[in-house]
Amino acid sequence: MALISAVAVSVLVLATCMVAYESEAAANGFVEFDNDVVKIEGVAEATIRLDVSDAYEHIGITYKAKLVDAGGATQTDAVSPSTGSLSPFVPEVLKVTAPKDAGKYRLIVTYTYSLDDGDDKTVVKEAILKVVEPILLSVDITNTSDVDVLDLLLDFYVDGKKVNQDPVGVGKVAAGETVTATYEHATDALSGSHRFMASVSDSSLIADNISGLDVEHTFQIGQKSYTWMNVLMAIILVIIVMVAIYVHRKPVKNYGKPKARR
Repeated sequence: MALISAVAVSVLVLATCMVAYESEAAANGFVEFDNDVVKIEGVAEATIRLDVSDAYEHIGITYKAKLVDAGGATQTDAVSPSTGSLSPFVPEVLKVTAPKDAGKYRLIVTYTYSLDDGDDKTVVKEAILKVVEPILLSVDITNTSDVDVLDLLLDFYVDGKKVNQDPVGVGKVAAGETVTATYEHATDALSGSHRFMASVSDSSLIADNISGLDVEHTFQIGQKSYTWMNVLMAIILVIIVMVAIYVHRKPVKNYGKPKARR
């Protein structure tokens, strides 16, 4: 009798595992950022998709997406659209607005699907978004011609790689005028020295008579600041000087002449 019960339990456990395996194998979801590093209050794009076995005739898929911080708190209105329906194997692009505080955030997507009008099943996938304080890159450019330049467009390169997705518009640069072009670069690169430069974008028709382009500059990441140490040393020095002045000006007590011996 005990043997029969043990066999029955084993069969039940095996059946449960098989159902779970079939459910897991039936659908496979993913979520992926096009660029997982974004500046504070910037916008990142994430692609989501649920792949479902074509062995089923009727498939229904919905999703819910949210952005949470390290403590698990949901960021309000950070994902658009945050809910919707999907077709199998068809990607959907979500706009994710980064919070105003730097840090690591998780985009959590919960897929709910049903197969051939069966019970709803869920798949949860997530991706990490790194929100950083941007580094301001700037270059001075001069229109060396005698005519105005209109709608100048630039691309910024860091360590030889283009970093802006859309061309950076400079606008009008009058003849002989010098203007400063800037770009906020979001990066989680290692600390140290990095090179950057600005070049005329392929989308711009102007390429001549502009100086200051294609010139390499450098910026630093993660350089230590010794300001606090300098302040501390200055305070210690002031204290030492005050103590020295106090000791120097302190009057010496006169206890009188020693008594003469009889």
